Amino acid sequence: MGEKYDCEWDFYGEPYQRIRPQLFATDAIKRGFSYQDALGMAQQWSQGGAERFSSALGGAVDSVQRTRTETESILRGVASDRDAQLAAGDQVLGRLNTGINDFSEHLASNRLLGAVLLEQHGVDKGDLVRRALKGSRDATSAVNEHMGFLSSMLNELYGTVKDSALNAVAAKTEAAVNRMGEVAYSSAADMYRGVFRRGLVADADGGTAATA
Repeated sequence: MGEKYDCEWDFYGEPYQRIRPQLFATDAIKRGFSYQDALGMAQQWSQGGAERFSSALGGAVDSVQRTRTETESILRGVASDRDAQLAAGDQVLGRLNTGINDFSEHLASNRLLGAVLLEQHGVDKGDLVRRALKGSRDATSAVNEHMGFLSSMLNELYGTVKDSALNAVAAKTEAAVNRMGEVAYSSAADMYRGVFRRGLVADADGGTAATA
């Protein structure tokens, strides 16, 4: 289960080369993915299984929200002296990196869950794709909102000072914020391309589910 998996929900082909951390099937296992739970969703797709799938996808959004909340708490508690700001920068960077890993694991779990459900006969594939793409859009929107907010806070605290050490903190934390966005956008773009290639959406850009 350690293989990398590509944009078409498979466990072969071109891996995620552009982002760090890469998405692995093992990341999904770390996040608590259960094959039996996935089969249970499939077997009860029209009796609540579809809603359980959508709820599971929401974990990525919750992850981004937690990162924003906890990082914001660190930033709001920073004293005005230089040493405190430097120490806070290390805390913020650590929390952002933890958040990136957690978010990536959620995306990996979502992808693996979609891959399993896609192969089950009882699952409405059009409904599956619509829900998967909505989950991807929701995750990207959450990153835009919450990381954009943190970027503004970080700029207010570190971006206007003339201090090389604090400027370095600003650059590192801003890079971490940007990596979260890269993970989200790369994952979303690969999912759109993958389902389009399989004929599961009518167009690659709009993400409209194909009709039977």
